[in-house]
Amino acid sequence: MSDQEATAIHFVDSHVGQKIRQRRMALNMDQETLARRVGVSFQQIQKYERGTNRVSASRLFDVARALGVGIDFFFRDLENGDPGKNAALMRGLRGLIGDDAGGGDPMEHRQSIELARAFWDLPDEAMRRCFVDLLNAMSRADD
Repeated sequence: MSDQEATAIHFVDSHVGQKIRQRRMALNMDQETLARRVGVSFQQIQKYERGTNRVSASRLFDVARALGVGIDFFFRDLENGDPGKNAALMRGLRGLIGDDAGGGDPMEHRQSIELARAFWDLPDEAMRRCFVDLLNAMSRADD
């Protein structure tokens, strides 16, 4: 195994880290608060969120409890090992964020968090499904 292969971030670790960050930000929780609740340093939370450190099963259990979600939350949208499964939705989010986003991970932008909060404030699952369908249709319009 080369040094590059040894230091590459596995897409599952990256995905789990993104889900940790997503949930933490949706709760308006900073890294220090989550770290305190889990019993690690905030630097460790940073590494988990970036996917540079793999989260052990027992630590993921602690993180899930601290964030008020089940373990399955961290693995949603990861079906069939396909890291691009929700690419259309992400393109849609980037379009909604606007020109000030500067590319990169859309979940790093304030507008994405506002969008996520508004999404979860919708009154029911059917309305949320319609919204996702609309975003997917809008993102395919340019294809």
